[in-house]
Amino acid sequence: MANDRNNKTFRLVFSGIMLALAFALSFVKLPFLPYGGSVTLFSMVPIVLVGCVCGNLWGLLVGLVYSGLQIFQSAVFSKAFIDENGWRLLLMILLDFVVAFAVLGLGGMFVTKKNVSKKSMPWLGAAGAAIVSILRYLSHIASGYILFRTYAEWFFTEKWVNAMGDWAMKTFSGNRLGLVYSVIYNGLYMIPEIVITTIGTFVVLMVLRNIKSTNRRIIGVRNEAIF
Repeated sequence: MANDRNNKTFRLVFSGIMLALAFALSFVKLPFLPYGGSVTLFSMVPIVLVGCVCGNLWGLLVGLVYSGLQIFQSAVFSKAFIDENGWRLLLMILLDFVVAFAVLGLGGMFVTKKNVSKKSMPWLGAAGAAIVSILRYLSHIASGYILFRTYAEWFFTEKWVNAMGDWAMKTFSGNRLGLVYSVIYNGLYMIPEIVITTIGTFVVLMVLRNIKSTNRRIIGVRNEAIF
């Protein structure tokens, strides 16, 4: 009974620390895209770790809380919601925030009660991190296509896009051009984010696994998770 209480306390404290860390790291970024999106300093890793350590259901709940923090950050510190209202605003919040960040909590999808104590755990955590990061990327692609595909011609005629813009304008048109725009625009920051998150998750889990006391606690907490 005492051990169960300790595990619950650890889960709450660990999740709170990871949420605070993820939110703080999300401010350390390279904001180089005109309409949102930036490469951050491992900001997704803490939320993925919650899923790996505490289980998918708990991780999803923490991911939802984190999406709320990201909505707050964008509303207060950026111009993400300017000129958006009605269904466009709701869809942006759903795809670019709620789905995009909540899914990160499922990063422990491959870390189960059977393998949490095995040497493969960091690799399984990294695989989960890569998949949920890609899912976030797909959510941004959907948002970009539905809401912002009309910006495609402007984007591909920018000087810094150069030869890629010429190729896209000659090869695609209409909605296809809009889809290519969303894939490329969001990929400019999400592909680095996917790589950073995958590597960061692997390194942190490897370190945690080699700390015996922490590893025992992780095994105990993960074994209590529903799934």
